[in-house]
Amino acid sequence: MTRNRLLTFIAAALLALALGAAFSPAFSRADEAQAARADMADFTLKTLDGKKAQLSDYKGKVVVVSFWATWCAPCKQELDHLQKFRDAHGGEGFEVLAITTDDASTLSEVRSLVKRKRWNMPVLLDPEGAVLALHNPRGSQPFSLFIDRAGRLADKHEGFAVGDEAKYLTTIKKLLAEKP
Repeated sequence: MTRNRLLTFIAAALLALALGAAFSPAFSRADEAQAARADMADFTLKTLDGKKAQLSDYKGKVVVVSFWATWCAPCKQELDHLQKFRDAHGGEGFEVLAITTDDASTLSEVRSLVKRKRWNMPVLLDPEGAVLALHNPRGSQPFSLFIDRAGRLADKHEGFAVGDEAKYLTTIKKLLAEKP
């Protein structure tokens, strides 16, 4: 090998090492962030149609769990957006679990609202607030949990205001793009 070729080879090798070192921390930070996510505590609730649904049944999907009530106007706005996202990204492995905290006395209102709004996402019933207390001790509504495909909590959001839907969609797309 000539001296010029050797110097070119060494320079290329050093450049490759420098570029690898420069870019690998970004990838490892993302991997670390994923690994640092906490597993979600599993729960089982009845659906609006009387079946049982368990959070772990949705492992392998990106899930937004939204706590809401019929009396909560921001909750209904949020769920309208989540329904649109579900329609658009359901085929990519996205699901919404809408957990109503209404009690048994307002169950007919829940049914009526879901039908009127044409929400076809699973609506789960938490009339005693047990799951709400487990994942949202302050009882805020709406309150949404963003869960990755491995069943780990990736993000959460309290309340809802116009513009939040853009943040939701960014988070959902990011989670859908992650390796399972």
